[in-house]
Amino acid sequence: MSARFVAGRPVRVGRDLFVPRREIAALIDTLRKGQACTVLGPARLGKTSALLLAQAELEREGRRVGYVKLPERDRERDVSDAEHAKTIVQQLASELQVPEPPPGELRARLTGVLAAALAGPKPLVLLIDEVNFLGPQLAGDVLGTLLELSERAGGRLGVALAGMCRPSDLGPAAATAVTRLPNVDLRDLDPAGMRAALEQSELQGTIDIPVLADRLGEWTGGHPYLFQRLCEAIARGEREGSVDQRVHAAAQNLLGRSRTQKPNDADALFAFMRDQMEQLHAPPAQRAQALSLYRRLLDGELPVVDARDAAQRDAGELLWFVGLARRAAIEGDASRLRLELRGKFIQEAFDRRWLDREEALLKRPYRDVSREWLGSGRAPRHLLRGDALARARQWLVENEATLEEQAFLDASELAARTRRHRAVLLAAAVTVIVALVAVAGVSVVSAEREQRIRDLEAQLAPEAPRDDVRGVEDQLAVLRNAIGQVTEPQEREAFEAHISRIESELRLFVHEADARAQTMHDQAVDGGMRALATRTAERDQARDAVDGGAQQLARMRRELDAGVQALARVIREREDALDGGAQARGALATRTREREDALDGGAQALAALATRTRERDDALDGGAQALAALATRTRERDDALDAGAQSLAALATRTRERDDARDAGAQAHAALATCTGELDDARAALRACERRCPSDSTTPTSPPPHDTSPSQEPPG
Repeated sequence: MSARFVAGRPVRVGRDLFVPRREIAALIDTLRKGQACTVLGPARLGKTSALLLAQAELEREGRRVGYVKLPERDRERDVSDAEHAKTIVQQLASELQVPEPPPGELRARLTGVLAAALAGPKPLVLLIDEVNFLGPQLAGDVLGTLLELSERAGGRLGVALAGMCRPSDLGPAAATAVTRLPNVDLRDLDPAGMRAALEQSELQGTIDIPVLADRLGEWTGGHPYLFQRLCEAIARGEREGSVDQRVHAAAQNLLGRSRTQKPNDADALFAFMRDQMEQLHAPPAQRAQALSLYRRLLDGELPVVDARDAAQRDAGELLWFVGLARRAAIEGDASRLRLELRGKFIQEAFDRRWLDREEALLKRPYRDVSREWLGSGRAPRHLLRGDALARARQWLVENEATLEEQAFLDASELAARTRRHRAVLLAAAVTVIVALVAVAGVSVVSAEREQRIRDLEAQLAPEAPRDDVRGVEDQLAVLRNAIGQVTEPQEREAFEAHISRIESELRLFVHEADARAQTMHDQAVDGGMRALATRTAERDQARDAVDGGAQQLARMRRELDAGVQALARVIREREDALDGGAQARGALATRTREREDALDGGAQALAALATRTRERDDALDGGAQALAALATRTRERDDALDAGAQSLAALATRTRERDDARDAGAQAHAALATCTGELDDARAALRACERRCPSDSTTPTSPPPHDTSPSQEPPG
């Protein structure tokens, strides 16, 4: 039984068309050794098929294999990392047929599941598909745990991580661990493998297989999905025409350019590649360099990318990951890669018009952030503020924005105005709070002032002996006691004179200090009494002001409450209007993109129609010339027929004349025969008369016998 073509789902060996690939054998060999590897790359290269084929082969060898396809997060429900991690653990435990571990830390739960699975006698092979659905946080925990356990298992745990992503897309923690692993780089199909597979397919016997394999290689470049898809379209299409005609018709059908199709009916892979080019959010400089490399590919060049140059490497990797180009190693130079255009499909779907449009969009700095804002459900964290918003206003004055950009900038402007209104409201609230604090603070200040007055009165009481004077007196007593130990009279007199001088200065200092203290006491008492009177008057005035302020504050509070409610109502109305307007703009932007796509398709259809019209006009001109030549030949034929008819008429006339002449000749011959008979009779009678009558000399001489000349014929 011939194998069937399959596109868009994993290949089943024995039932579907399968093209052998050396990379799958390398994957199986790595897992058989109990090692870890990755199968990361662009979309539709056969990563899931490779995992399932490896699973079937390893299970036939008696190994225990677990295949887990990680689920995609439900964006509408906004699934958290904890909930998503719980789902992953449940799915892994179910696939390996081990009990689910109790709730706890993610790494501990994963370790428990794999420890239970490794407890059996058979080695374990774990195939994890769609790792790109993990997210940066979970990727570090899940992949880090799996790789750590694989290293500690001693060859009893092989792990393959597959997904449509690059190591950098998994987050810093996971990228560090994943980049150390060997990556099974699934390459394009080779011509010999495609030809061998086609000989086992349903197309065998219906088309020239060698020629078909060459044409498929030209169109698909060996891309597995496009190869299967184009073969399927050829098998389901018309079977009349040459190989080139059938391949071209099927290819145009996949590109959405056939007469019975709309532009949006093209294969979904091309639309996915266009969206992915935008969703990767590459920096503008990297995107510009990638588009420049792609233009060189369209021009027929084979640009070389230096892996040591980060900018070139990232630009080339972007083209490869989107699927626009493939990478080929340069023999003898591992640091450089050659980029090659991947078949006529890519060249047709991503032509120069698409390239010009992408390069033009690079000049729009707010295109990506506006789409990211719409894609996140109009999350406020993406809106512009401060200087960025001011620059956006200036850009909007000098440029014409798209609907997406206009909606994004309007939302940023409205959010800025809302923040200003809230700031005004906050300032008013702060004013009210300050007033309330002031009212409460007047009483506090009055109490503090009364306490300070009491403290001042206490300070103005008679002072106790100063501590520093006591210290000097104690030191003098110590010196007097020490004089008794001096034996020299002169030294003793000098000490006594010194002590006397110190005592005199001390008494003078004490007297002056007491005088100054008394003066200060009197001045302080007078000032304190005046200050007390002033503060008492101020306290009375403050109490009166507090009463008036309390009344004014109550009025302001009522007005502020009314203003807050009105402002909150206005903000809600504006936010509702913004949400409605943003939704409408988003829907309008979507319809605009669809309309632009439809216009592009219509333009293509019109161009094709114009081409067909020119061809039809040329055919009509050729037909008119052929009709004119036919009319000329028809007139010439009619003239020839007329001449022939005249000739036939003349021939008929001559024929009739000839017939009349023949009839006259026949009559003449008949008359001649009659005359001849009569003559013969006359001669016979004459001879009879001559025999009866004797001849004499007087008898005239008879004419000579048998003389039949016309001059001598007797009259009729």
